Amino acid sequence: MNVRLIVVGLWLVFASACSDLPPPPVGQLRLGLSSGVGEEHYRLGRASFAISGAVELTLESEDDPTGDAVQRSLPEGEYAVQLLDGWQLEHIAASGSELVSAELASDNPLPFSIRSGELTTVVFQFRTLGQGDLGGEGDGQGDVRIAIEVDGTASPHVLISELMKNPEGVPDADGEWIEVYNAGTQAVDLGGCALARGEQSSSIEGSLPLEPGVYLTFANGESPGFSPDVVYSGLTLPNADAFTLRLACGEQVLDEIAVDPTLPSLRAGRSLSLSGDALDGVSNDDAASFCEGTDSYGADFGTPGAANPVCAS
Repeated sequence: MNVRLIVVGLWLVFASACSDLPPPPVGQLRLGLSSGVGEEHYRLGRASFAISGAVELTLESEDDPTGDAVQRSLPEGEYAVQLLDGWQLEHIAASGSELVSAELASDNPLPFSIRSGELTTVVFQFRTLGQGDLGGEGDGQGDVRIAIEVDGTASPHVLISELMKNPEGVPDADGEWIEVYNAGTQAVDLGGCALARGEQSSSIEGSLPLEPGVYLTFANGESPGFSPDVVYSGLTLPNADAFTLRLACGEQVLDEIAVDPTLPSLRAGRSLSLSGDALDGVSNDDAASFCEGTDSYGADFGTPGAANPVCAS
């Protein structure tokens, strides 16, 4: 008898990370501990799973003795999971439960990957021994399959969508600003992340949640012509030099853009605005997807904290 566990994939809840911590997790590893449907199933107990790869850790089923799974958020990368010795398999039926003699029939360890936008399933398979009444045919054996599902579809998708590097209405020291946009489907906490240019960096203190479809503004002064969401220091935007601006959480770069001061769209008093029809991580790598702001705020032009207009072709 083959008994298969159906595991429901989990979306990742993005965790904040400080600059000296590992990159934020992009996937969820779920290790199922029970298998079967209806009134009869099996449960794997006293199980220890050793995870190796981008992160090294051990997950214990006894941390939640009545749970049907153990799970952990993991960064992107290649991994292997090994079921360590000492596990036991329990047959659970309406009449009661009992330990069964079983052996691991699948490879151990098993490889898996955490990749943004991918769903990977690996399966531990056990063979029950001498349990003819549990579904074995002829030889008194049956197979039990316990699935492990990895969901990496909720990678953060935050873009640098607009910036003002050379305001006219206020001095540069008070009027530079940067806007970011959550183009994904999951909320992202930017607490502990940082905006950076070269060796300059400004970290985001505390919790700063960014909901899907929402813009956030960062300014180097409290009154750049609007009320910014965050006031930062330690970061300047050159008027005459080319530079790369990035948003990073630890070692994971969420987005970066290259700014070319020779572009005609970089007149003083005008923001550099990502076209409203190019809000994705590929298009905003193309300088042609940006144009100068045309809507006035204060004495300058741009749409800080609001939807960007579509650039004229």
